[in-house]
Amino acid sequence: MITAKKMRRLEKQAEKRGISRLQLMELAGRNIAEVLKRKMAFIEHKQPRILFVCHHGNNGGDGLAAARYLANEVRNAAVTVLLVAEKEDMTKEARINLERLAKRKDVSIIEEQHPMPAYFAASDIIVDCMFGTGFRGTLDQHMQNIVTMINEAKAKRVSVDIPTGIDAKGRPAPFAVNADLIIALHDSKPGCDPEKTLVVQIGL
Repeated sequence: MITAKKMRRLEKQAEKRGISRLQLMELAGRNIAEVLKRKMAFIEHKQPRILFVCHHGNNGGDGLAAARYLANEVRNAAVTVLLVAEKEDMTKEARINLERLAKRKDVSIIEEQHPMPAYFAASDIIVDCMFGTGFRGTLDQHMQNIVTMINEAKAKRVSVDIPTGIDAKGRPAPFAVNADLIIALHDSKPGCDPEKTLVVQIGL
């Protein structure tokens, strides 16, 4: 298990070795997509519907990269990205991945900060890429509503790195994504159920 503070230190050390945050995000996206591809093998119908719910930070950027890789590798999947933040607020790395994804015709991108429940109800797998280890405090009402819709959907729920709503110190949250699977980057994080956590490496 690793803390958010130690993760930031490792990322800075990687940058000093010449590995950029964008490169780390690219590797994270590829490995997240590989896990999702294995999960999709258990979906019965022929066109699995995968919804990536992304916010403006690098957790969202990881999801955008993963959506691109998944669309590359699983041609029969219906991949949709739901961006629930303003593009102007995105980190540089997340924005680059959104621009890369926007060039594709096989991935739907929906920009809607107040999405309807139908987006979540129509999905087989919902990938939570909203807040990662940088999250502090509690979710605002807008984000609580999104988390509620995710939790009420019949889809399998997958969180990237840490479920949205749980802060980096692992403190219990009144509103958090109830993940069936947590894909942790580099190492598991405080507050995450170890029985639901699968660790993937990102080059640190």
